[in-house]
Amino acid sequence: MLARYFALNLLTLLSHVQGYGIEQIGPCRGPGGVNDEVNSRSAVAKSQSQCQQDCTDESTCVGYAYCSSCNGGECILYGKFLDGYCSDTSALNQVDCKALGSCSLSSATNEDACGTCSESTASTKTTCDGVRGTWTAATWTSANAVWNSPDDPWTGHSHHSTVIAGTTEEATSKYICVDAHPEDHMAHCVDSDATGRFLQSGSLRRSLLTSASACYNINVHECECADARCGKELCSISGGIWTDECPGECTCEPNASSNCHFNGLSEEERTDENCPDTCDFIPKPTPPKAKPPHAGDIGLPGWDVAMSGACRGGTEFTDKVNGKYTNSGGSGPTGTLTQKECADACLDEPTCVGYAHSTAWCIIYGLEIHDNAAGQWTADNHEATEITGTKANPMYICVTGPPHASVSDSDKGASAGSKHSYKLMMVTTLSILSITASFM
Repeated sequence: MLARYFALNLLTLLSHVQGYGIEQIGPCRGPGGVNDEVNSRSAVAKSQSQCQQDCTDESTCVGYAYCSSCNGGECILYGKFLDGYCSDTSALNQVDCKALGSCSLSSATNEDACGTCSESTASTKTTCDGVRGTWTAATWTSANAVWNSPDDPWTGHSHHSTVIAGTTEEATSKYICVDAHPEDHMAHCVDSDATGRFLQSGSLRRSLLTSASACYNINVHECECADARCGKELCSISGGIWTDECPGECTCEPNASSNCHFNGLSEEERTDENCPDTCDFIPKPTPPKAKPPHAGDIGLPGWDVAMSGACRGGTEFTDKVNGKYTNSGGSGPTGTLTQKECADACLDEPTCVGYAHSTAWCIIYGLEIHDNAAGQWTADNHEATEITGTKANPMYICVTGPPHASVSDSDKGASAGSKHSYKLMMVTTLSILSITASFM
């Protein structure tokens, strides 16, 4: 178990100050929105009071969700390290723990990248499959790291986010969410001389070996030893709790002159610019970037083989290519363009040289195409007009070689005949001009 930074009597006090009892509808979610699940552990057959006490007893618990009619009383505790721990401490969640290992190719850092693809733009097996390439696996050696789940009766759930910022916003949900620290998903401005900070990364600024009187900041989950929060009165004014149960040593002198705080500021106003240079700015925690790999090239006839990544120009494949883009107006699940619709949009432009497609975006490229951006399309004006390669991004595929001149077999004869008639007409016309000229 993790070392406790606070005594039980302090935690009991915090259960009233942290905001327990302010219930929101739906399971708790992180800074990334309604789909951003928070690192947690869950158990069943518990009352809400037991669930709240369990959160109080865990030093890293930032809140809980509860459903009285689910599984005899389902309790979910949220926060760092509550999902379990890895035998290799460099891994902070179960997914990273299982992924530890090494590849015979020194450039590969994970098993999905341990190999080579017949399509050189694809650097992982996932993206190789997406462009219909052939994957040749190298040798992956697992580190055999062991993930240790929470003790019974708890089940761990590993996720990137560790703070609560909202709920699933389901009005009819049977779950409630109780956020113990309603400002921990925001940015903070703190005294540079404060010690014993337990920052968002989970690391201690210095070793804390003894107990001392200090101010516990409930917004960032840390004991602070700072003159601006020294003593019960100043600590209380700042929204903290003055306690003698903080670990470490603290020597401070009461000083109310510090302006290292964001008191009274909205979440949008909590910026580095509004935090004085003599203070420490702690940015708000960021959610993971959702980068689902492309579902895979559908292999439209007549086009070149798809490349993995976003289309680029220039000799180093770093130049954005002139074109236009959209994420609406299609028949995809959320109104986005399907790959076929994106390809057709390219064929509709005589100068189109290719397109990039992801689950969200369609981008078509070519000379002066930005001038034709209307409706749901947005112009993207750049000097480069030819696609020379791709920028690595598993969300996208890049397809070139639009079959602008392709026609059906039934039309090929007519097309050839038309061309022949045109040539014959030109020859006849020139002959007539030549004869006419001879009589002049």
